[in-house]
Amino acid sequence: MGDKERRNPSVSRRRLAAELRRLRERSGLAITEVARRFGWSPAHVVRLETGAIGVRAADIRHLADIYNLSEQERTALSELVERTKANSWWSRFSDVLRPEFIDLEQNASRIRLWEPLLVPELLRTDDYLCACARAIQSLDGRSLEQLATAQSARRSAVLGESKVPLEVVIGEAVLNNAVGGADVLRAQLEFLLDAARLPSVTLRVVPFSAEDHPGHAGGFSVLTLDGAGPGGGEEEVVVHAELSGASAFFGDHDGVARQMARFTWIEEAALSSRASCALIQRYVWS
Repeated sequence: MGDKERRNPSVSRRRLAAELRRLRERSGLAITEVARRFGWSPAHVVRLETGAIGVRAADIRHLADIYNLSEQERTALSELVERTKANSWWSRFSDVLRPEFIDLEQNASRIRLWEPLLVPELLRTDDYLCACARAIQSLDGRSLEQLATAQSARRSAVLGESKVPLEVVIGEAVLNNAVGGADVLRAQLEFLLDAARLPSVTLRVVPFSAEDHPGHAGGFSVLTLDGAGPGGGEEEVVVHAELSGASAFFGDHDGVARQMARFTWIEEAALSSRASCALIQRYVWS
């Protein structure tokens, strides 16, 4: 297992890890006691409960015994383990997508996006997407085709199948940034208007006239994940940002709180959904 996987365990593994921690705490057993019964080090238990490493089916059965799980809980836990082993559709597109981010996005129960300069990836038309990729990533024709296929599946999953609440805030500069040319931009803006009519989508624009706000620092995504495992639990919020061309994730309480405060401030600077769509329509007509 590489360092990248240890830093960004899949959502399924994170949920399994959180459920293992919850079950241990419910049983009243300390980490050291679980480690003693298995002949593990306490650090090994910690790694299991943070998703840093996987867990064997045999170990799950033993854990179920010492945690006194019911048959229903054992079945649910085994299903969680199986999901950690399954290959997701986006694993086929690791060359053109960021699997760790898509994994979070596709498992999110709520998605909030802020983009000051470009249409968010999730709402890009194929032509706009490819124009951005050519300019920013210098992808070749085959990679562009693969990216378009992947993005189509990504859009369909979020906008069509799951209907996850999607709250998008963009800067007015997005509406005037003719990526790919005027025709590509016009078609993209029309697509945004169509997306804004979906019950699950909220689209707002921060106008040029807005006073100073923290959105000038760059775009970011706020992803909410339901409580982990069959036992439920608190929601988890993860923030993703592109920093100097690299992906950065914030899952710690303080980091998430700062980014959430930024998003709220940006929202307060934005037009209403109705006024935002009217502004987009004026750009389509111009």
